Amino acid sequence: MAGYKNPGWNNDALPALNAENLNELCNEVEELSAGFPGKQGITDKLSLTLAAANWTGSASPYTQGVTITGGTATSQADIQADATAIQKMLDDGTNAIYIANNNGTFTAYAVGEKPTADLSVQVTVYNVKEVI
Repeated sequence: MAGYKNPGWNNDALPALNAENLNELCNEVEELSAGFPGKQGITDKLSLTLAAANWTGSASPYTQGVTITGGTATSQADIQADATAIQKMLDDGTNAIYIANNNGTFTAYAVGEKPTADLSVQVTVYNVKEVI
């Protein structure tokens, strides 16, 4: 928006950011998020091992069924891999891993080359309240 100036700015400079300002900003974001009807809520964080021996398929994407404790038909499971898992994937030529949910049945997918090492990852499970 041409000509718009954030009211918190002075002489085209960002305002100082300190702990108090950051806390106020976080509180405002939480208040705004609370009123959003389609927001997602984290229901669980868990550790998951994707065993190399469990990948199936003869071509990418390779798959394996996974158990997401507490997962439902409306859950979304997002993988967070640490540096060790990422390095194993790079060494194997695995481009990406993700989990898909088909009405409460969770499947992990490996895109690129099939992983040859077990991958220990963290999974964050969200309850999707509304698709927008």
